[in-house]
Amino acid sequence: MIQTENSTTRGAKPRSLTSLETARSQMAYVWTYGCVVVILLIVVRTVNIPQHAQELWTWALPTIMPTAGLIFSVMASTAIVHGGPQDAAIFVRRGFFVLARAVSIFYLALLAAWVLVGATIVSKSIMKPVEQSFAAAAAGLPVSQEIPKSEFVQGLMIGNYFLSPLQSLVVGLMSAMFFTRDKDGKDANEKPEREPSDPSTGGSGGKPPG
Repeated sequence: MIQTENSTTRGAKPRSLTSLETARSQMAYVWTYGCVVVILLIVVRTVNIPQHAQELWTWALPTIMPTAGLIFSVMASTAIVHGGPQDAAIFVRRGFFVLARAVSIFYLALLAAWVLVGATIVSKSIMKPVEQSFAAAAAGLPVSQEIPKSEFVQGLMIGNYFLSPLQSLVVGLMSAMFFTRDKDGKDANEKPEREPSDPSTGGSGGKPPG
């Protein structure tokens, strides 16, 4: 999945490999856009049912923050680099990268769809307060101004049965790209530090001129 540039990778087809830095950046974009959409949907739901704000955010944050935190922390740790050519480039097999990106997009889209319509549909099977209010209004009966909406939160929690296993797959795939270490235990994107040049040796780390 992850490999450094050597004689094997130099002979590989260009389309079969993607640089690790590019793969990380694209996954960061996917998760940034996905998290923004999910958070905006939860904000709208919070405005509609503020009495259940704590339950909404308690459910929503664990669905995105672990993976988003992993991505952003690694991107931040590798944001500052030394100048100069990269001595050993790190690559990801493109098939693995495409798989990780597709699973992430599917998970985020499913999560957003569940918040937008899925939980609402499921909550109607638990209780139907809206239909009861319409029927009461049509009959000329007084309608309660406060409609119980905790059923929506229950509908969200039902989604954990399929969202949690899918999230585990996403974390497993992402860990391969964002927890990659070389044989010395350093991050794959860290540039090797060069030894300071010594004038007495006539170069960097070289032997003294004979």
